Amino acid sequence: RISAGNPGILDGTPFEIRYLAPTDAERPEVVEQIAGSLAQCGIRAEVSLQDWQALLGPGPEGPVFGRQFDLAQYAWAYAIDPTCRLFSGSEIPGPYPDYQKGWSGGNATGYQNPEFDQVCKQTMINLPDSDEYQIAQNQAQVIFADGLPALPLYQRLKVVAMRPDM
Repeated sequence: RISAGNPGILDGTPFEIRYLAPTDAERPEVVEQIAGSLAQCGIRAEVSLQDWQALLGPGPEGPVFGRQFDLAQYAWAYAIDPTCRLFSGSEIPGPYPDYQKGWSGGNATGYQNPEFDQVCKQTMINLPDSDEYQIAQNQAQVIFADGLPALPLYQRLKVVAMRPDM
């Protein structure tokens, strides 16, 4: 794919992205599958595999939290608190005081949506078994799906089997 008639992009510029991912476990294999799928769509992905420490280093130098990437694949641990918090505007990393949390914010995507932030706040101030919480959680998911700042690829399951006579 090449650019044609896109403001700010020179006509004839190929569609190329920088794709960052860690070197551990199954990720290099997954990265190659995704890069291959992108190539079938005419998008060239320049893959850069890095160790976790380099990949997730703090900004502005760290490529993920310094938001120096086009596409990045990394794991996010599941949390008990509402995960919408990880994509709220107050979590965007950047230089303080322009960014409230400085470079320690968790929203590496830079996603910002005031409506999302408001319903996310509602999930955080209500108890998980309340109707208000569930309504806000559902609204946050709808807004997130529309903006799609991140795409969950897969979940690692940790399974434990037990028997009383073991």
